[in-house]
Amino acid sequence: MWSHLAFYVPMIALPLIGYGMLSVADYPVIVFGVQLPSLLPHSNSLHSMLWNAHRFLALCFFVLIVVHLAASLIHALIRRDGVFEAMAWRRR
Repeated sequence: MWSHLAFYVPMIALPLIGYGMLSVADYPVIVFGVQLPSLLPHSNSLHSMLWNAHRFLALCFFVLIVVHLAASLIHALIRRDGVFEAMAWRRR
């Protein structure tokens, strides 16, 4: 459960922080041809803070993916405890 939560938090937070970061920079955010409204007023200091938060969270998310992949390989190749096989896609 905690590993799922660890993945969902950055998957939700990164786009929201990015949207806020673009809003404070007065950069238009266009999704499917529709320009989204600005969330926050223009602020260089807030843009810098959100950019740093976005970068830090993205790096943490990358590390989480690498650690998750390493753990799956440990279960598959070293421990051979059936965890990887229980989650792997198989043809029936």
